[in-house]
Amino acid sequence: MKAGDTVTIKSRPRTLQLVKLNQQTHSAPIPDFLEITGSEPPEGRLTRLPTRSDVDPRLTRIRNCKSS
Repeated sequence: MKAGDTVTIKSRPRTLQLVKLNQQTHSAPIPDFLEITGSEPPEGRLTRLPTRSDVDPRLTRIRNCKSS
């Protein structure tokens, strides 16, 4: 993904049910590099690429992967 890309959940009943259940049971804060842009179907946008400081500090082994 790159900054500005949008992700939409497919409008399949089982998929929507799983996403909504996850949203209700795991109410973690949304990182500032993501924004919710729609709710039916759930949709979001990557506003910027995450930086190393955005990553959980407990994760120490991160390698730089670049797609071709």
